Amino acid sequence: MFDMKFSTTLMKKIILLFCLISISILNADELNTKILTEEQIADLPAPQVLRQIRSIEKNSIN
Repeated sequence: MFDMKFSTTLMKKIILLFCLISISILNADELNTKILTEEQIADLPAPQVLRQIRSIEKNSIN
């Protein structure tokens, strides 16, 4: 019984850690695209380019 409880608790901690790391990586990716130059944007894949364009549009509206 103890082993099962320990295993479940460990799995919950691993899943929580994975979620936190994933969120951190996603937020860091968004921060990195906001400070890129036009030349650097040209080298990005399409989803990141779209994200960069949306970020520029939001900044120009404000």
